[in-house]
Amino acid sequence: FTLNFSKGASQIIGQYYQLIRLGFEGYKLIMENCRANARYLTQILEKTGRFKILSKDMGVPVVAFSLKDKSLGHDEYEISDHLRKFGWVVPAYTMAPDAQNVLLLRVVVRE
Repeated sequence: FTLNFSKGASQIIGQYYQLIRLGFEGYKLIMENCRANARYLTQILEKTGRFKILSKDMGVPVVAFSLKDKSLGHDEYEISDHLRKFGWVVPAYTMAPDAQNVLLLRVVVRE
């Protein structure tokens, strides 16, 4: 028996264990490192001149970006497929119904 939309507690228990093991400062260092890596990736993507960064540098370490120039014959889906061949899972998708014309790639930076 489960309630609709309910989930197991295993992920919460796992996070609680990690918090006890690492402590607040340990978790803080990990997140600061992830955010620094996200900022570095953002800088590298901007430096190429081919990508527009859509994410903000705050909160979770996520980098969302799209191609600046679609006339080169490539799109975000093609980039996602090509990266997957090398073991990188970088999803490409369109936004919600009111912004379906926006196609982007997303990288979630993890430890």
